Amino acid sequence: MATIRIKRTNEYSNLFRDYKIFIDGQQVGTIATGETKDFSTTVGEHTVTAKIDWCSSPDVSIDVKENQTVNLNVCGLKTPIEFLVHIYYLTKGRNRYLTLEAVH
Repeated sequence: MATIRIKRTNEYSNLFRDYKIFIDGQQVGTIATGETKDFSTTVGEHTVTAKIDWCSSPDVSIDVKENQTVNLNVCGLKTPIEFLVHIYYLTKGRNRYLTLEAVH
């Protein structure tokens, strides 16, 4: 068995809204602020995406091996300056609104 573990940081942005988690284009669950969740998956290459409304993270490609847990972090806006350009993230930058990245 292989596992993808996703940790969502505590954040003010989207505090009361869950992110949807997709593996290979299929929704596998949701994650709330401050939560860490494990998603069982098959061994091999997968694409992981986090979404909220019409906005999302860029796709993250990972290769999961047998009995391995791959750790990812997800968060919304990171700095106050990004809040000032919120319109960008809700339009042209909607696929970069969330940050999903591997933890090394």
